Amino acid sequence: MKKIVITTIFLSLVISVNAQKKKVASKPAASKTNVEKVSAAKGINENNYGAVIKYTNEIVSCLNNQHKEINDRDEYYRRWSDYFLDNKANSKNRVIYSPYIAYDLTKNNARCTKSSAPNFMEETDSTFYNENYSLLVGTFQKMALVWNDMASFSKPNIPNTDYGKKKCEELRDLLATYYETSEKLSLRNKELQKELFPYSVAKSPYKTAYIYLRNDMDAITDFVTICSNANNLKADSIKNALAELDASVTEHLLYANEHETPSNYKSFYDMANNSIVLRIKAKLNGKGLEVKDIEQLINNYNDGVVPAYNRAMN
Repeated sequence: MKKIVITTIFLSLVISVNAQKKKVASKPAASKTNVEKVSAAKGINENNYGAVIKYTNEIVSCLNNQHKEINDRDEYYRRWSDYFLDNKANSKNRVIYSPYIAYDLTKNNARCTKSSAPNFMEETDSTFYNENYSLLVGTFQKMALVWNDMASFSKPNIPNTDYGKKKCEELRDLLATYYETSEKLSLRNKELQKELFPYSVAKSPYKTAYIYLRNDMDAITDFVTICSNANNLKADSIKNALAELDASVTEHLLYANEHETPSNYKSFYDMANNSIVLRIKAKLNGKGLEVKDIEQLINNYNDGVVPAYNRAMN
């Protein structure tokens, strides 16, 4: 299963037009729970084969770089997340900023880009950053819990009107606080990212969910706009607004009942992240992917992962 999951993530990056998205389409279809199968005919043909090979190699190179950076910074993150979590006394407060690697796969146009944010710990005014990071982290944690409630609006148990209105307004206010605090922090050094990710949650059981929440900020903002502007903020209005977002957004942050750990996504993605580079390199073996290799990946995806994933999430 581990091998199949790994090849799935890779396949999703290279072939599927419906690869993971970080932004909401203007008029996406209604949310879907199940993962759909991939068509080999649509995935590769004589017209796009060369482009597929080119972008496959580009993504592999990017994954290698990402894998190395993660290994190099593992102890670095652990040490400083301990500092933030335990609020240890320190004469200088050091704040973590990390490069961010993103994938954008649209048809055969794959990009692997790295943010310009510097990878270093900046010595700053202790009081200023302690106060603002405390607010930023607290806001982020509250947003995760509220967004989980919002995601449940697409389920059969539709909340009443008052509850839906309250949650929508609560998330709207938290978003405003989050962006205001992020901007305040970033203005102290204009070279730094304007949207900061609080690594103080690095050891939290919510870690995976936080990452998705960070990636879905635009979607959440759109959702708040939709439900806040509804003429009659009834349960159905909330439900319909949620349905306009990508299925991935509504499913990303479904925690366990105790709100202690993310759901199946944690193991699903952690397994892939741990060894995806080695698997891809073994498959490539220094050469471009053959058509039969891609067809095998599609078979693994359709016959193995799709059924298992849908069973786990339903």
